[in-house]
Amino acid sequence: MPQRSMSPEMPEIGVDKVVHFRLDRQRLLVPASGEPLADLVSATGWLHSASGVTPYLALFARCDRFRREDLDRAVFEEHSLLDLPGARTTTYVVPAAEGLFCLFCYARDVEARMQKLRQTARLTDAEVEKVENAIRSTLTHGPFPLEEIRAKIPEQDNRDLGTAGQSTGYRNVLAVALARLLAKGVVLKASSEKRFDRGRYVYMPARKIAADVRLRPVGPAETARRLASLYFAAAGPATLEDFSWWAGLSAEEARSAVGALGAELSGVRVAGERAPMLLPASSLQALMDQPPPVEPVALMLPHGDNLFALRRGTSLTVKPRHAGYPVLDW
Repeated sequence: MPQRSMSPEMPEIGVDKVVHFRLDRQRLLVPASGEPLADLVSATGWLHSASGVTPYLALFARCDRFRREDLDRAVFEEHSLLDLPGARTTTYVVPAAEGLFCLFCYARDVEARMQKLRQTARLTDAEVEKVENAIRSTLTHGPFPLEEIRAKIPEQDNRDLGTAGQSTGYRNVLAVALARLLAKGVVLKASSEKRFDRGRYVYMPARKIAADVRLRPVGPAETARRLASLYFAAAGPATLEDFSWWAGLSAEEARSAVGALGAELSGVRVAGERAPMLLPASSLQALMDQPPPVEPVALMLPHGDNLFALRRGTSLTVKPRHAGYPVLDW
């Protein structure tokens, strides 16, 4: 991380102002009205979708007159939003224009797991590519659910990867091949009933609904830089470590991405926090000028809501005396 972040002239701010700032930026003080859902999700952060109700409830808390059908239409008909896998095997609802950044995180995770399988299960790229080609051929007549895809793959090509596969989350070659196709943006996974709160999924060629999701040859360094820009705009003030964890990047990669943003980010010291926090330089004055804290309000937020899920811990989300309280997870 650049040494300037540790400089003595870095402004200091109290937790109450940060809490107010984050509630405001998350559209939880004044719900958005008339803002396109893709713009809202870009501004407040990608929505966790592993829990089917989370995207609906998160937007219900942030949008005036939001209806479930609004999100379903944006994802399954208009495709202005996409449901994609990302870092740490988490799935997100993301703006279509930001899909490649989400897949960048996922692709890194898939490759790391496959590298382990090359060593422990003697998995070869040729094996995986053979099944990838079979999947792509099958899906030209799709979409199909997983069981139908499996039935069309020759049994001898889809070997069980044993305990090594179980430890990586990929039980057989088909699971690896599907993950790689998803990571490349070649295949998409979607609800067969066009709703997030339904458990049946199908796979289909991405070009049929969202050709722009495919990874572009931007380069990993530039992709990480743009990912950092998106993250701190939605999550800031946040630490370098928060970004590294959220994006699934190593500390060195995260530091390089943040360093590449240079003066686009500003640092602040927050009372009670040991590490400096970063946020867009264009937002620094708004943070420093935050009005007195609002009266307590009750917010009904879902599991995985971005008020909590963009950072590790609750120290900048609740009053300091409550920071040690656990937030329930799965």
